[in-house]
Amino acid sequence: AQEPSLLLLDEPNAHLDLSHQAGVLGILRRLNEERGLTIISVSHDLNLASGFSDRVLVLGEQGPTGTGARVRALGSPEGVLTRELIQRVFGVPVTVEPGPETGRPRVFLDTALIMNKDKR
Repeated sequence: AQEPSLLLLDEPNAHLDLSHQAGVLGILRRLNEERGLTIISVSHDLNLASGFSDRVLVLGEQGPTGTGARVRALGSPEGVLTRELIQRVFGVPVTVEPGPETGRPRVFLDTALIMNKDKR
């Protein structure tokens, strides 16, 4: 049987309902804790990344030569997922608050600001 030390995933929770997302994340956490498996996962869900990752990498627009995305930040969710960085990278207004149980950042899209902007 193979015992890999690294697992690479591309959007493992895409298009899953909440119960299945929780199931997948539980399995991944268990593999990490019990087997020491390093997991690198691509996700567009900042809240899932914040809640289940030890480190977060935020990529932005392509570099000047058009050869790949620029690294905007790398570090702990608390150090990386800030209001300023998210608004700069994604160009939308957000609120970032610490989660009640973990203190890890939770990102909320400021829909009222977006709706009012569109009415102008």
